[in-house]
Amino acid sequence: FPATVVLRRLMELSGRDELILCDKAIREGIIYDFIQRHRERLKAEAEIPDLRRRNVIALARRCHAPETHSLHVASLALRLFDQTVRLHHLGPTERNWLEYAAILHDVGYLINERQHHKHAYYLITNSGLGGLSGEEIQVVANVARYHRRAVPQLKHEEFDALSPKYKRIVRILSALLRIAAISGACTGGGAGIASCCDMRIATRDMKFGFPIARTLGTAAETICARS
Repeated sequence: FPATVVLRRLMELSGRDELILCDKAIREGIIYDFIQRHRERLKAEAEIPDLRRRNVIALARRCHAPETHSLHVASLALRLFDQTVRLHHLGPTERNWLEYAAILHDVGYLINERQHHKHAYYLITNSGLGGLSGEEIQVVANVARYHRRAVPQLKHEEFDALSPKYKRIVRILSALLRIAAISGACTGGGAGIASCCDMRIATRDMKFGFPIARTLGTAAETICARS
């Protein structure tokens, strides 16, 4: 057999009189090598199967956004969304956009604390979020941008460029995120309090309650904000 001749010649050239055959083929070696070189990515895929959410969280981590706080704000925003569906009539797609914007709302701190909401818009629109279309990225970026300070206005070029449909969505989602982000006042030394905050619509006239559990000796209290 030609292969045997080649092996024999190789042994003669190397001065070897013994050859140990491997029970693994080249394909197994390629697979093992791939796993070794992409271990972190494979781990992330196992932890967060959804490509879009995985890329959003990856961007937040690259920008060193406070993950515990961001996920907490996202959780509050989604609860608000779910409890106001009968008012805004938005669906699962818009709910996902709200979650992505909430996770990324503080990434602008990577550039500067001052006007970090505007920096968040820049980072989101220029980071190539895989799995999201250009229109979706604009919606997510605008929602994150309006989590503080000015509300959406037509004099803002990025907002004005949106279609009427997306303008309405941004107004609604940014309002929900703005309320959820109030918990941001509890970061730093108050992170323990922020992690146990809750939010719910208390009455038909849209009162929002933030029950704060007893933490580090702080008496439980409720802060209410009327929309």
